[in-house]
Amino acid sequence: MIIAAFSMNLIVIFVAFEGISIGTYIMTAYGKSRRNLEAATKYFFTGAIATSFILFGSAFYFISAGTFSLLNVTTLQSHSVLIALIFLFVGFGFKLALVPMHQWAIDTYDGSSNSVSAFLSTGTKVLAFLIILKVFLVGFAADSIDVYYLFLIISIITMTYGNIAAISETNLKRVFAYSSVAQAGYLILVLTVVSFSSNKNAIDLAILAGMFYSLVYIFMKGGAFFSVGLVKKSNASIDDLGGLAWKSPAMALSIIVILISLAGIPPTAGFFAKYYLFLALISGQLWWLAVIAIINSAISVFYYLRLIVIMFRRNSNSDFDLSPSVYYPVIIAAFM
Repeated sequence: MIIAAFSMNLIVIFVAFEGISIGTYIMTAYGKSRRNLEAATKYFFTGAIATSFILFGSAFYFISAGTFSLLNVTTLQSHSVLIALIFLFVGFGFKLALVPMHQWAIDTYDGSSNSVSAFLSTGTKVLAFLIILKVFLVGFAADSIDVYYLFLIISIITMTYGNIAAISETNLKRVFAYSSVAQAGYLILVLTVVSFSSNKNAIDLAILAGMFYSLVYIFMKGGAFFSVGLVKKSNASIDDLGGLAWKSPAMALSIIVILISLAGIPPTAGFFAKYYLFLALISGQLWWLAVIAIINSAISVFYYLRLIVIMFRRNSNSDFDLSPSVYYPVIIAAFM
């Protein structure tokens, strides 16, 4: 992951990221149920499609720049470089689970073990975002306005679809999966600001906000998926959280902190992450996009608060696993 994050060569980035992907394919398939194998199969075939797009994007970049290096490139053929950026964005967009390249993530997160789901929805997703941001900033900054509308449309659709789909979902793990899709839409807002604005302060703020948001997101979403392990049954529904507040107040409080942070409610870290991101949008003359993002955050409050209300139900027979392997990861994530 470190090599992929810091390398400035597209081939090195590709090889490093695919090495991580191969490991996650194996992790996803590991388990005793048929659902694990189905999740791994969907993940593998989707990953193969993403790999093809990344390879084509790298090839078009080489045609345009004459090198796979993102540094010290002085001449670029505009048509080839635009095609390269689109292919790379789609390829890593699959990894990031952006709409309409997201369905694999819903099924894979749902069919994997909770720890694997936590890693896929945080580690690989944040790495994909960092790579997209780095590749765009270093290799394609001169062609920014050409892809502004692509970033804009994808970010709005991803945020909105993820939040609306989560409202109608009753499977606990899939609620968090759709929420993860929506969070990816917020991250792409960073690219929207960078590709549109000529205000250096707004661009710097957007990049810093994206870094902070990524860090906070790792703990928020990781803790959310680990919390699914509390329910002693497969295919846990949101109603299976009923009574948790009375059986384990500390665990319920930790989950509440995670949920309100995901919703962006003050004074959590999630609130400040979204605050700086929205401030960057406003500073970059994209105030109307900030309004859309705020409305999406308001929509997400509904399904997060629904989970909190369910935890306080008294007439529930749900059985919970409060072993240290489940208890401490959630507590630590909430504390962070």
